Amino acid sequence: IVAGVTLLVLAFSAGMRAAPGVLLPPDPEFADAYRESVARGRDIARESSVALVAICRNAMPFLPRTLQLVEDTGAMFRQWSAFIYENDSTDGTKDVLSAWADGQRRNVSLNDNGRPHLNYTTAPVRTHALAEYRSACQHFVRHSEQPAFVIVFDTDPWGGWSVDGVATSIAEMTLDRSWYGLASYSWAEFAVNRQPFPVHYDAFAARLNHWRQRSQEWFHHWHPAVGSPPVEFNSAFGQLAVYRGESYLSGAYDGSDCEHVTFHKCITERARLSGERRCRRMGINPSMRCVAFWLPEAHDARQHRDD
Repeated sequence: IVAGVTLLVLAFSAGMRAAPGVLLPPDPEFADAYRESVARGRDIARESSVALVAICRNAMPFLPRTLQLVEDTGAMFRQWSAFIYENDSTDGTKDVLSAWADGQRRNVSLNDNGRPHLNYTTAPVRTHALAEYRSACQHFVRHSEQPAFVIVFDTDPWGGWSVDGVATSIAEMTLDRSWYGLASYSWAEFAVNRQPFPVHYDAFAARLNHWRQRSQEWFHHWHPAVGSPPVEFNSAFGQLAVYRGESYLSGAYDGSDCEHVTFHKCITERARLSGERRCRRMGINPSMRCVAFWLPEAHDARQHRDD
């Protein structure tokens, strides 16, 4: 256990080198468009409101950085609030959240549900619990003043997310009203044949032009050019997604599949039945990137090589 904690702390200390803006800079082909989109999105955000919501369990040692990113992201907007639903943490997460919360702008719900920590399974025992917790976040938004945008985020990405990337999603969704939400391009690193292998993370939530779960091997190999236009998916998440407030509240989470998939399917179906032509598409915005995790030893080798 001590070795595992030490490894996480080392990874955390190296995190600035793996921040999304450093590890995943804008592609030269799209660099100008990216800068324009960031500026436009920040201008729009200054006149808009947002709610940032998340579920959380054992998010240390990365939680303090995540909370700072919540603050930095919220600061782009005219008005912001945040809500984090925590359950069954045993690593200091509850203490950090308690110290951060103020019951006004920063809200938390600390819970001991007695459920096992099933972090690496897609079994129903996990998906139903996640849907329940996501619904608690939605309850918070529903019983607050409706925001223009809702940002759903994970609390444990090692490298965090790009705040400028979030701004580009605000710009894209304002320019094209057909988007009801945009998900992130999430980078991670696995060991394959004892070598670091970068992957596009969160294939479970990604459904290109289908809804049923099937082989998503291709998704891990797809690394879109940062700054390139959003790509339509039936469903995607990637550790952070931006939604229009009204679209977010129109959906319902269900644990019969990945909770994001059922949520997006519900939003899509309700938009179709209502005859709404706008706000009917979900997509991945390559400019809005997260860094999920990496191999610390490979990261150290890259750092020494760069030095």
